[in-house]
Amino acid sequence: MKAILLQYILVTLLAISSHFPLLAQSPTVLNTVILDSSSLQISGSSNINEFECIYRGVFNPSTFRHTLLFQDNRYVIEGDTLKLVIEDFDCGRRGINRDFRNTLKNSDFPTIDITPIGFTNTGSLLSEIKISISLAGVTKNYTLNFESDSPSEGVFRINGRQKLTIRDFNIEPPKALFGLIKVENELVISFDIFLRHL
Repeated sequence: MKAILLQYILVTLLAISSHFPLLAQSPTVLNTVILDSSSLQISGSSNINEFECIYRGVFNPSTFRHTLLFQDNRYVIEGDTLKLVIEDFDCGRRGINRDFRNTLKNSDFPTIDITPIGFTNTGSLLSEIKISISLAGVTKNYTLNFESDSPSEGVFRINGRQKLTIRDFNIEPPKALFGLIKVENELVISFDIFLRHL
């Protein structure tokens, strides 16, 4: 099974959850599989060009199990964390792959971890979720916005983009050729995820 994000990925289960009645008094358990047709990439730019790193690994875990619990007028999510292996991102060239991995401190922190936190029930199809992203030993919380639909029976699709500022994760944008090439501070995670609720 191909892997995708994120983020977003874990958002995936939340997109599905909006199609099921959620009980305020008792926890709701969700089991979700990310399908092979999904895709995820991280893109960025430097002062001379742009780059895109496509995730070609597998999801870990392959089936996600989460519990939704209604507290303080919002749904709290507890359960699995999506782990994206940094070495499984393909930026198209060996040198760029090496620089991408070194920049994200792959040797010390080999995965990007995405964990769903919760969402507010809007009474309609879910379009945003609170998540945490752990990268290079630093964890930050985000509100992930996305579009969702159901292209076929039992399959749900979510797609969107999330911007990250790499200095927020205590990462300095890399430089090359004695500082002549400078990578910008912003990365964008783009995802197009297809899910099936078990």
